Amino acid sequence: MDKKQRLIKHTGQEIRNLEFINSHKSALCDFTRDCVFSFALVFVLLLQKSVKSLQLILNELFVEAHIKSTVTVSAYSQVRKKFKHTAFIALNEKAIEIYYSNDKIKRWKGYRVFGVDGSRIILPNHREIKAELGEIPIKNQHGNRGCYSSAMFECRYDVLNHIAYQSGLYPSDSYEVNLAIDLLKQSVNKGEDHLKDLDIYDRGYASYKMIAHLVHYKRDFVIRCKANTFKEATSLFAGQGSWSKVVKLSAPTDKKEEMQMAGVPTEVEVRFVSVVLDTGEIEVLITSLIGANIRRSEFKTLYFLRWGVEGFYHLLKGRLNLENFTGKSLESVKQDFWSSIYISNVETIFTEDVEDELNADLAPEQLTKKINKAVSFNAIKNLAFQLFFYEEDQSNVREKLIQLFRTNTLVQRPERSSSRKKFSWTRTISFQKRSRKHVF
Repeated sequence: MDKKQRLIKHTGQEIRNLEFINSHKSALCDFTRDCVFSFALVFVLLLQKSVKSLQLILNELFVEAHIKSTVTVSAYSQVRKKFKHTAFIALNEKAIEIYYSNDKIKRWKGYRVFGVDGSRIILPNHREIKAELGEIPIKNQHGNRGCYSSAMFECRYDVLNHIAYQSGLYPSDSYEVNLAIDLLKQSVNKGEDHLKDLDIYDRGYASYKMIAHLVHYKRDFVIRCKANTFKEATSLFAGQGSWSKVVKLSAPTDKKEEMQMAGVPTEVEVRFVSVVLDTGEIEVLITSLIGANIRRSEFKTLYFLRWGVEGFYHLLKGRLNLENFTGKSLESVKQDFWSSIYISNVETIFTEDVEDELNADLAPEQLTKKINKAVSFNAIKNLAFQLFFYEEDQSNVREKLIQLFRTNTLVQRPERSSSRKKFSWTRTISFQKRSRKHVF
């Protein structure tokens, strides 16, 4: 049984399993009667997360014979409160376990490579959400001030295998370094400190505190350095001397007591490496790979892999419309958040083999092919009922998925790049209203 089959079977069994349902419902009496909305039905609706009118979605359930009678938005809103977002967390953990259950994964020099970064998410303006996750002050061109609800999304993303390995939703005023340390502790607590992993961080994480925790937990890392963060990197930014040097960093005087209380070292040995960008600009990286025989150009390529986590955020906010929440309560926000994480990992498991087959017999001059994410997510959401809701042979459904994945593939141009542009709010709003194509 391959990964896709295992995932489909496990998900279908769990959403009908009484023990699983009892663990992820709000009250003991929920989902005990034979009603229109079963636990499995609510799961599929949340997984699909359509941007259409909710009443139209519910009407389509009746038209397509998934339910025997029409239902109202109010009925769905009430039953949705009974479904806990923790169901998606549990299913996502199992999906990740299934993916890594064999050793046929992509690595860089034997390392699993993770991009770690945070992104701010705009949330519905509701007092319950503000109370737990906070808000951000804003002002317009007239000086009028206000606030909007938001949260920080921190993710540790496998950039080679496209798996959201660890994710978390945190208060909007959280410090990214603390969030990254929290994910680091979680992975170690799961007994994964023995794995050969390499984490890549952007300049916002270049601090002694972050480095000390990574060294303490024996995690290999690469961090892009700011020009004014460590004096030891000054000569490298200036292009003076060797492109690589090993130095000992000491905790800042005002942070030494904090490091001691945290149980992390107050002195660490790291390697500073300078790389030359295509523009001729010099960037400096801090790494734990001290004795590794890695060329300068390889460090540049390695750090570039970090863009995988940026692409993941673009995928969630763009293709999957993460910030277009389907409810205004705190629980509905968490349901949409974790269902989006889950379906992104499901899509990776479903498409990986197909993408490998597409690129198996390419000639040297041919470009690598990629599955169109708009097509793959649309296919999975459209076939979600056949995949997870009905207990029947899935072979025909899987064959349909493969045929859809092969439709309208894209080519990957590794040397292609485009400059970042600052768009006006008018142009941004126009794109959202008129040009953006929704997946489902």
